[in-house]
Amino acid sequence: MRLKLISVLLLTVSMASFHHPAPAAPKIPSECLASGSGINKKIPTSFEELILKRKCISYAAWKNVSSSTSASSSKPTIEVLIGPNTKPFYLNPVVAVQAINSTFSNSIYTGDSLYIYFNFKDSAWAKRTVQSLLTADEYENISRNQGDRVIENGCDAVSKSCFGSQAITLVTGKGLVLLGVPNSLNKNDPTASYRFKTGMLEAHEHLHLLQDAALFGEVHGAQIWPPRWITEGGAEYIQNAVIHKNSWRKYRDYRFLGASELYRLKSTYSEKFLIEYLQETVIDDGGSKYDSWLSYNLGSRFVEILVALKGPNSLLELNSEIGMGMNFAQAFEKVYGISWNKAVPILAKVVSSDIAQRS
Repeated sequence: MRLKLISVLLLTVSMASFHHPAPAAPKIPSECLASGSGINKKIPTSFEELILKRKCISYAAWKNVSSSTSASSSKPTIEVLIGPNTKPFYLNPVVAVQAINSTFSNSIYTGDSLYIYFNFKDSAWAKRTVQSLLTADEYENISRNQGDRVIENGCDAVSKSCFGSQAITLVTGKGLVLLGVPNSLNKNDPTASYRFKTGMLEAHEHLHLLQDAALFGEVHGAQIWPPRWITEGGAEYIQNAVIHKNSWRKYRDYRFLGASELYRLKSTYSEKFLIEYLQETVIDDGGSKYDSWLSYNLGSRFVEILVALKGPNSLLELNSEIGMGMNFAQAFEKVYGISWNKAVPILAKVVSSDIAQRS
């Protein structure tokens, strides 16, 4: 049974195999640009148009995020604690948080957030700090869920480095974000500079707090979880789109870099594979037989399509419907206007084509 007291979403990223160069980011495809000031009929607006207008999906999603930005009426307080030996690569979490808040201005999340940065030397400090901030029941809950390794799960004892991040929503509504800081950026990870230096990690984790608020918010609270590729793929996609809402080049560059393993193994990700993945991960949260990283890089490709059609706020609307008692398929059809069974082969065909063509 899912407890409403606390929710924990953990990102533990190991990308040592991501060593293949990604292709250069292209310019906005000319076929996606509107001619004149009227409605742009070149971008997809329904599932039925996705395959024909596939090449404009990425642009449509990016434009939807860029145009959704508005002044946020919520001004939550962001407090930052940094370990005595820790030097974060990014020092402006408020900027990243406000970027998320302004994009999702209709979110019901109004809590303040505490960001704690720590490296391996400061892991004991981080654990003591977290214990001092939570009640005994709260800490016992998250500690039990993580095998009494709230901080340790984000660090590696062999390399003596930390790399994991997680967002925790407390019963008070306050958000606690724990960010492990590596000793140095992984040279084999082409996305490391983007993720650690631009605010993308902070944006990723803050979106998890908004997802939680929608899922366990005002009414009943969800009895089931959305598929992990929606939760993590959503945060993976939004971190890029929000931070790079003013730069198509950087948005596409990160998109390519993050998919380098998908491109390298493109023969694996056929329509058949993706159909099975989508069907099975709805039944088995996370899809236990699949590599967990697919929830991020592959999931973000599915989410990009959803954002292209219905905008970024649709992701929170989906969680809200689940939180009010719908199952995933029911919520999906209500938000996106098509049954889940009909959507699956379309999503699979679009994403498999993108991967096959390294686009």
